Amino acid sequence: LALNTVVKIETGESPNPTVDTLEKIAKALGVPTAELFK
Repeated sequence: LALNTVVKIETGESPNPTVDTLEKIAKALGVPTAELFK
């Protein structure tokens, strides 16, 4: 997962990340994907 992808999500430049991207972020954080929606 590229750093610029995370930055775009955080800044709202990419407000709708794919499920694949969310799964990668969750894995990197060591949390279930569902945790990102809380």
